Amino acid sequence: MVMDFREHQDLARRNSRRIWIAYIVLLLLTAFAIAFLAMTLFYTGEVLVASGSEQLGIMQALQMGVSDVFATDHGLVGLAWITGIGIIALGLSSLYGWVHHSDGHKVARAFDGRLITEDTDNSPAEQQALNIVHELSLAASIPTPALYVIPDPAINAFAAGKDNRHAVVAVTEGSLANFNRDELSGVIAHELAHIANEDIKLNIRVAAFVMAFTALFFIARMMFRSALYSRGRGKQKAALIVLAIGLMIIGSLSVLAGRLLQSMMSKQREFLADATAVQYTRYPKGLADALSLIKRGGRSTQINNPEAAEFSHAFIFGKRNLFGTHPPLEERIRRIRARTSDQEQTATQEKAVAK
Repeated sequence: MVMDFREHQDLARRNSRRIWIAYIVLLLLTAFAIAFLAMTLFYTGEVLVASGSEQLGIMQALQMGVSDVFATDHGLVGLAWITGIGIIALGLSSLYGWVHHSDGHKVARAFDGRLITEDTDNSPAEQQALNIVHELSLAASIPTPALYVIPDPAINAFAAGKDNRHAVVAVTEGSLANFNRDELSGVIAHELAHIANEDIKLNIRVAAFVMAFTALFFIARMMFRSALYSRGRGKQKAALIVLAIGLMIIGSLSVLAGRLLQSMMSKQREFLADATAVQYTRYPKGLADALSLIKRGGRSTQINNPEAAEFSHAFIFGKRNLFGTHPPLEERIRRIRARTSDQEQTATQEKAVAK
């Protein structure tokens, strides 16, 4: 039985909620790991400076430090406080990431995008794209976003902005040159779907979380260097290095887990945007043909810009790998073709009833 697009939308939303919860859990676990390492460092240091502690091995001192964290009221209170501070620090890092990504116009200009309006000197292809944005915005019942054209021969597009009132849609010159009107309508409808479904806001949040985890990794690396070149006593210095390495591992794992969750979240939202785009255009073949054009190869989707890697999750076309942010083109096309078949079957049934 073929799943209809409403079911695809519901499934994508449910999966997105689960992944979002996983992000929150990852943030809490990361903050707890920071607190645990900090308290272990504190109690291990106390053990090493205590009377007779010079006779202890480093691993034995660490074991006693871990035990003291959970065996004393001060240890548990300190663990709770530092966990809270860690959550706040990660939250502030995420806030910085939010601010960094929230201005859609700034993002488009970072790709050397040129704003297209009725008052600019537009080529026929640019005017056609502007007309499509206006028409489909009405179908999506959202404010008409600003349109930017990126001077790059690659075929791609993205939407950005903090909400649908401050959104932009950007398409490359390669997209304008290679897509016909139906295909370009499908691509632009896909980007408008990201705006209408608030994916642009979600993408900013997810990217901000990943930026916070990345910041944690660099802090861990700085801590390791500081421990490595400190002038402390031998066992204290060794304890600092061991714990710094532990924090670096936690930071690295957090980044990897964050990017994996980002990949999973983005793939679900891509399916949802495809489904919503078909509702706007009422013509599944347009988007399916655009995807098929890329699948057949021979045309690059990789934008030549330093910002491309950071914003890869926002593009309509992306690389396929472990942390890829886009589902396989074959699966996307299959789902859209299924919608086309459903529409044709419905039309045939309606004609039969009319007769």
